[in-house]
Amino acid sequence: MKIYKFGKIRDILIIAAVFAVTLLSIIPIGNLTIDGSIKAFMPDGEEVAVTNNLIEDEFGSIDPILVSMEINDETILQEEYLTVLKGVTSGIESIPLVLEVISPVNVDYIESSDSGISIVPLMSDSEGDMDISKIKDRILSWKDTYVGTVISRDTRLAQIIVRYADNISPDERNKLFNQVKSLVNEYEDPRWNISIAGRAVMEEEVSNYVAKDLLLILPLVALIVLIVFFISFRRWEGVLLPFIPLAVTVAWIVGGMAIFNMQITLVSFLVPILILVVGSAYSIHILSHFYEELFQNKEFVDSVEISKILKRSIREVRLSVILAGITTAVGFLSFFTSPLGPLRVFGLLCTIGVFVSLLVVFLIMPPMIRLRFSRGWTPSKSNVNMEVAGFKKGDFFRFLKWVVETKSGVLLILVIIFFLFAGFQIPHLQTGLNMIEAFKPSSKVFQDYEMMNTRMNGTGVVNILFESPERGDIVDSGFIRKIDKFSSYIKEDNPSVTSIQSISQFIKQINKVMNSDSIPYAKDSYEDVSIDFFSDSGNGFFSEESEDDQTIFSQEEAVFTDENSLLDNDGENYGSEQGLSYTQIAGLLKEALLNTETSDPSAEDLIRGFNIINNYAGAAYDEIPVDPAKYGLETEEDLNALLSQYLILGAGNLEMVINDDLEPDRTLITIQLNDESKETLGNVLTHIHTFWDREIPSGWSYSVGGSSTIYYILDKHILHSQYFSILGALFLVWLIITFIFRSARVGLIGLIPIIFSLGGLIIAFVVTGVKLDTVTSLTAAITIGVGADYAIHVLVAYRRLASKMDKKDILFQLYSTTGRAILLNALSVGIGFLALVLAHLIPIGVFGSMFALSMGISSLASLILIPAVLTRLDVEKLFKQNKKSILDKYLLEFRKRLKG
Repeated sequence: MKIYKFGKIRDILIIAAVFAVTLLSIIPIGNLTIDGSIKAFMPDGEEVAVTNNLIEDEFGSIDPILVSMEINDETILQEEYLTVLKGVTSGIESIPLVLEVISPVNVDYIESSDSGISIVPLMSDSEGDMDISKIKDRILSWKDTYVGTVISRDTRLAQIIVRYADNISPDERNKLFNQVKSLVNEYEDPRWNISIAGRAVMEEEVSNYVAKDLLLILPLVALIVLIVFFISFRRWEGVLLPFIPLAVTVAWIVGGMAIFNMQITLVSFLVPILILVVGSAYSIHILSHFYEELFQNKEFVDSVEISKILKRSIREVRLSVILAGITTAVGFLSFFTSPLGPLRVFGLLCTIGVFVSLLVVFLIMPPMIRLRFSRGWTPSKSNVNMEVAGFKKGDFFRFLKWVVETKSGVLLILVIIFFLFAGFQIPHLQTGLNMIEAFKPSSKVFQDYEMMNTRMNGTGVVNILFESPERGDIVDSGFIRKIDKFSSYIKEDNPSVTSIQSISQFIKQINKVMNSDSIPYAKDSYEDVSIDFFSDSGNGFFSEESEDDQTIFSQEEAVFTDENSLLDNDGENYGSEQGLSYTQIAGLLKEALLNTETSDPSAEDLIRGFNIINNYAGAAYDEIPVDPAKYGLETEEDLNALLSQYLILGAGNLEMVINDDLEPDRTLITIQLNDESKETLGNVLTHIHTFWDREIPSGWSYSVGGSSTIYYILDKHILHSQYFSILGALFLVWLIITFIFRSARVGLIGLIPIIFSLGGLIIAFVVTGVKLDTVTSLTAAITIGVGADYAIHVLVAYRRLASKMDKKDILFQLYSTTGRAILLNALSVGIGFLALVLAHLIPIGVFGSMFALSMGISSLASLILIPAVLTRLDVEKLFKQNKKSILDKYLLEFRKRLKG
């Protein structure tokens, strides 16, 4: 009696201690943060990551927030709408974390003035008034700069670009996003639609969806597991006893994440769900075998005998449960080979979760069972009839037995054919990583993204960062001409490239304005002119002296010649008081055609060529200066000096293309795309390297970054890590089974259902067209680890039964105990993961459905294929029945030491 009381007190203390630790682990959970950023997956040492960090340090965030305002039926270029746009812009500028706001109402426009040039807001003049006709003319004159960037081609949609500090935390960015969203909501009106888009917005929405899904799906999965336990055991303790260890394990793991400041990512979000579902197997096997032996009794069983039954039950399943835990952990450990940090963290957390789950199950489940049956157990009619589960002697098990015993040869042939077919499908697997594909097409995030890609320049960004050997070398006319040449080159074979922002774009614009009244090759245009931008003497560009005396470009120099002195090739005058003749018009059109840069010019090209003839609005100078003589200069150095002066004029407006207004040594090219598919990005990156590997000046360096490039690089990493994780997991599982059973043949037999389930996954991915990404790529390695559980349970049970009964009786007994537990676990896991289809993010739902499918295939394959092979072999020789397994020896030695 004293021993009994001591045992009861011990059990209570163990349970109390576990619950105390659990309560303590729950306390810090509120400090958990969620990071939905795709940049979290990029390895720190990766060239793209290093480049992006440099870009953000020098030029600001590469993932701005995009706010768009769309008018339903008319142009936004009306004072009423522009006033609203101005209010939204001002409101966003006042948010503390915002560094810069680029909007149609505040973006700069450079125009010629009496004193040289003036830099004014695009949509207002010096007095702040809005002249709609003037705004339209400005937009058309700098179409490449404004259209698609701050205003759509049909002028019904305007875009505000919100740039923020690159080093803000996820919480700060979430706060910024919510502040912008709150401000935008204040301007809601039926006459227009205001949306928020961009990669930063997608990442914040991912974080929000992860939080919502965690609060919805985790309790739902817990409820499903409880229902499965109830269906399996039909007893209240059959529901609570196996569930409590799962809840404790989840609390410990999630609490540990909070204690060690580990952020929840798109993949670590799955950790508590995986533990809850996968860990149920250990409780099910222990309780199932305990009930199996308990319900065989027809009379009252006292607490002492129940302890003995429990001990025998645990001893029978201990090996298979521990091995199942080890192989599951191996599946998760395979993620350690991944170069992606979040996947390694995911593997670590799941591995720890598996071992903690095993520890908690063996630690508190026996005490809970002993306390539950502390007064003994009396059989009843319902207990006897139930026999642990609903179909212990059902037709399904008889059918499996018939298939294995009579059709094993046919099964093995079909399996070989299946393996070959699945192998041929591997080249057809699709890979690709694009965050927008995680959102459902019906979501506002997806629709806003599509609008940006069809109406504006798109959300895809590829950056090229150049660094020169010396400060100021960037301002080289030869290098800037190469940038301009590259812009034409990259667009030619890449229709998805919608815009290119670079220093060459600015140089061309300011060159056009500065020379709007100039005469090409007129030496006196620049002769003896000393430009002092900061002089107080009246000779500066921003002088307030009279234009009659101080304007650099006089009105006499503002025209090529008198309008009636334009001569054709025959020396005839094109113009006269009576107008132009047909021959004159044809001559002008021919000259305009020659001024175009293509053999098949568009109407816009032809107009541009026509404007060049008389340098209308500086059209003849819409170029990177090449020929010094055209500008009244003599040398290449003079041209470079001229470009330096242009940069001074644009001081404060070039932060996004050069790192210094006076002596830049870094410059940035930003390529915008409206398509971020793997094929498109691969083609763009190939063209970038092909061009600049050839054209980069000696001693210079360049590197490629941008948020879209992250997708392309991560896709490669995911594919490579998939191969290593699968091969590594298969090898480790084979090694473990071989070590335990001391037979390489048994190790290979154990892999059969695992490879079969992998083949099923490959076919399912190919048939459905689902892509492998950061989430869906997890399926295969986890399938190996969890699927190996079923194979080991079958092998261990078959070996145990083969030692004490005839071969013809093994199968039905195997199916009635271990087989039933496997099916119950597969049902629990499958239904639990099917709950993920309710997630807001598509990859989460795909992962859940694919994993449920693999568990169904793996469980049935283990129950059919392994016995089909074993029935055709000499089992006693295969398992070496006369010897204990190595693990058994270790466990026996461990028990002796504990007793000693």
